[in-house]
Amino acid sequence: MNKFTDRRKGRAASPGRPGALAALTMLAALVAGCGLDRISVDVEEESVVEGGGLTEQLLGDIGFPGLVSFDITDTQTFRNEGYTEEDIDAVYTRSFELAVTEPEGADLDFLDSVSFTVKADGEPDEEIAWLDPVPEGASTAELEVDSEADLQPHVVAPEMTIETSASGRRPPQDTTIEARIVFEVDIKIF
Repeated sequence: MNKFTDRRKGRAASPGRPGALAALTMLAALVAGCGLDRISVDVEEESVVEGGGLTEQLLGDIGFPGLVSFDITDTQTFRNEGYTEEDIDAVYTRSFELAVTEPEGADLDFLDSVSFTVKADGEPDEEIAWLDPVPEGASTAELEVDSEADLQPHVVAPEMTIETSASGRRPPQDTTIEARIVFEVDIKIF
């Protein structure tokens, strides 16, 4: 006889249905709890800020060419996982760092403040990272981020850009800055 007895009510229970539903519910809770539907996407992009005189102002965009038309689905992590933009449920900025990579010994003192804003047609602009003031003497700076802003509508739009706004002075010599951004992407699993 291939029946299971429900001891609480004293009647035969179906061997597949209630147990399968409970198992599926537990699996969904386990997957969501373990973060298996999330991937971390690291983005690194460089920009060269041209040197200038001490009084030459630096206003506006300090230019990170790879962020001008940014596509998260083009990142190596995203491609390696085999996901598409239809799989994206939510996208959050988790960290944003600026670091001087050249010349050796240079710092970010030429910057007074800096911010990064995500833009996409049909979506409101979203400031994702900022620093005001930039710490004196620092060659690396961790920006404050809006970790609650869901960038999914921007990411799946036909074109998304990340624009820079900066104030300060031009550095004494050409200076290379690297932006390191970590996005957390929630993936639809069911």
